[in-house]
Amino acid sequence: MTDLRFALRQLRKSPGFSAVAILTLGLGIGANTAIFSAAEQTFRPDIPFDDPDRLVRIYQIPEAGSPNISPRVPVFLQVRDGTDAFESIAASRFTDLTLTTDDGPERVVGNAVTSGWLATLGVQPVLGRAFSSEEEALGTDSRVAVIAYATWQNRFGQDDNIIGRTVTLDGMPFSVVGVMPPGFTYPYEAEFWMPFRAQDDAGEAFWALNIKARLREGITLSMASEELRILSRRIGGVVPGLTAGMTITPISMRAVLLDGEGGTITVLTIAVGLFLLVVCANLANLLLSRGLHRESEFALRASLGASRRRLLTQSLTESAVLGIAGGAAGMVIAVLGLSLLDPLLPARLVTIGARLSVNQSTFALAATLAIATGLFVGLIPALRFSSTHPAATLRRGSRSLSGSSQRLGGALVAAELALTLVLLTGVGLIVRDFQQRQGRDLGYDPTQMTVFSVALDREPYVTAEQRVQFAQRFLRELEAAPSIATAAATTMFPRSTLDNGSRS
Repeated sequence: MTDLRFALRQLRKSPGFSAVAILTLGLGIGANTAIFSAAEQTFRPDIPFDDPDRLVRIYQIPEAGSPNISPRVPVFLQVRDGTDAFESIAASRFTDLTLTTDDGPERVVGNAVTSGWLATLGVQPVLGRAFSSEEEALGTDSRVAVIAYATWQNRFGQDDNIIGRTVTLDGMPFSVVGVMPPGFTYPYEAEFWMPFRAQDDAGEAFWALNIKARLREGITLSMASEELRILSRRIGGVVPGLTAGMTITPISMRAVLLDGEGGTITVLTIAVGLFLLVVCANLANLLLSRGLHRESEFALRASLGASRRRLLTQSLTESAVLGIAGGAAGMVIAVLGLSLLDPLLPARLVTIGARLSVNQSTFALAATLAIATGLFVGLIPALRFSSTHPAATLRRGSRSLSGSSQRLGGALVAAELALTLVLLTGVGLIVRDFQQRQGRDLGYDPTQMTVFSVALDREPYVTAEQRVQFAQRFLRELEAAPSIATAAATTMFPRSTLDNGSRS
């Protein structure tokens, strides 16, 4: 306790130095804590599904080994009825809906889901209920829907009487029976879920399905893969949508969510780690320089009988206090900076409700970094000044650093320069990667292009012919505008994240 009081008194005597040291450490610790939170949520996401390690997504893969293709309805029915490896299996189909409110029609994203979709995922509404077996048997004819939590808040004013309320989707009334948990929009950032009866589309090979299955207890992923491989050989080329040579295969949910993600987070994690090392080297040099006027103090205390251990403990206590104060500042900086890192989270994780936050592991990291960096930056100066020769130091006085101190300071500066060079190289790689992502070939020229969606009320546009006529008339009016050179319409824009149901 005496050492602690003395350390606080020494820091108060140099408020400018203390403020700079604490802020510098806070930036280093805060950056590492924030990036750690993003990395933890990217590589070890808290998947809000029941027992997610038993959850898989079903793909079909061509002989070439890629790409992963979302199966069609006939394949789903074969897997559902012809395998024993799964406790349950269900599918969802992206559905483009028109929500009609008092403000007019608006395009929204929905999901038509087969029987047991929510039960397979292990997710239940926070309000109301999931679909009943009778509703699932009727499919969309049951006219019931489950809505996203944000939809309930933003579109319906968090109405306490939302359960049983009627909403108009594609011109038809649907009764709301449930509200999903906050942040859950899986898949495709959906706002609405309604029952889907796959048998009604059994003859169609068009619809791509997002198929999820839950492994039975005791069944491994490799065992399920072998069962599906056998099924693929039996039905390949016979069932619509599965050509000969294609293999139906399960892929773990974790692998699906993290596929191809995290490259930027990895580089940033390395970069902020190097930044913290630069901060530590810089502060160690500052403490070494600051200790110049205290070298005589250490020598005098040593000549009066203070042991090297006693001097070392006192010096490390001061640096540890600096580290703890820097850690507290770092936590504040990390909390304030988390919102800036939200865009780094993979989109697939956002749809399951993943968010950046300061949790127990993040706090533990910040505390560990605070203590470790505090001791690290103070160790070199503490060893140097606690081992000074009292007589020689007192003869020299405190007018200049000794030769060994100067050499040590020079070594720290060299280390700072080396680490800074590596850090700048890493930042350059991040910038180049970002430029490459921005400049990649999209397959079309986005220059001077504007993309927007149009939602049609169902009543005047019941048939496909009516919708086509509207599109043709709308395009003619657009092209008549002086500022528009050409216009076109599509049901799915190229490179859309919803394309072919290829996302998670």
